[in-house]
Amino acid sequence: MKYFSNINNEKCLEWGLNLTQGALMDLLSQLPGWAEESFIDGKVYYWASRNEVIKELPVAYSKPDTVYRHMMDLKKLGLIDHIKLGQKDMVAITQKGKEWSFRDSEINPSDGNKSEETRKNIRENSEINPTYKNTNPDTRKDIENKQKKSAKQTKHEAALAILAEHGVTDQLAEDYITVRGNKTLTVTAMQGVVREASKAGLSVEQAVTVSVERGWVGFKHDWLLNAQAAKQAPTYRVADQRPAVVPPDAPKAQAAGPELGEGAKQLLAAQAAARDGSGGGLGGSAPMRLGDVLKGALAGGRS
Repeated sequence: MKYFSNINNEKCLEWGLNLTQGALMDLLSQLPGWAEESFIDGKVYYWASRNEVIKELPVAYSKPDTVYRHMMDLKKLGLIDHIKLGQKDMVAITQKGKEWSFRDSEINPSDGNKSEETRKNIRENSEINPTYKNTNPDTRKDIENKQKKSAKQTKHEAALAILAEHGVTDQLAEDYITVRGNKTLTVTAMQGVVREASKAGLSVEQAVTVSVERGWVGFKHDWLLNAQAAKQAPTYRVADQRPAVVPPDAPKAQAAGPELGEGAKQLLAAQAAARDGSGGGLGGSAPMRLGDVLKGALAGGRS
């Protein structure tokens, strides 16, 4: 365990680092003294083991994911170079990052006493008399703005790192973060996507692609089933409900006439009987004349 951490407050303010990130930067600046060295593409890198960082800085870190996210923050700021060698995090301090270890007296040893006097003067005038004329009232605001910007970048970089661990990178990763909007992509949320993708028989990359195409902030197997069912269900349009088409040469239906009265029925029966000479149409044995039949028909119609 590292008993002391030398936090360069000046650089923390300049680069927008918090104390935890400052402690990590201090530890990484001493990589040659404790980490395994490797030459990659002609450049020296050191294996910055996340578990070793937790062991050395137990007050600052307890989870490997947090260490990784802060490494990505330092990389974003141009303080370190970071590459993956298998599962190892290989780190090299950049020229800008080497400024962490510089002190006023180291840059110009002859001015050591002047630097100490300057620091004392700043402390005396800024702490005892906050209205000292050399105090910049915008300093606090500038620091807060830098911290907010750094926090936003950290959130974005953390999401990219989580997606990258599951094979989702480049434009697809950026699109998924955009679709999620203000919803933070956490490790737990990503584990849910992995679980549901497995249920659906998809890779994580395929599940994320579906989510981006459909505008989903997450991914659920049930969502995919419902979407597929809706796509396969038949749809009916009002335009499809047309009346039956009747061919132009089809015979027209005849309108039904009024029902015949009893008298008319007897008249028709008498006419038929008269034609065949039987006269049995009206129930009599002798032929009847047409006039008698008409009278009987009229009488029957009035009754």
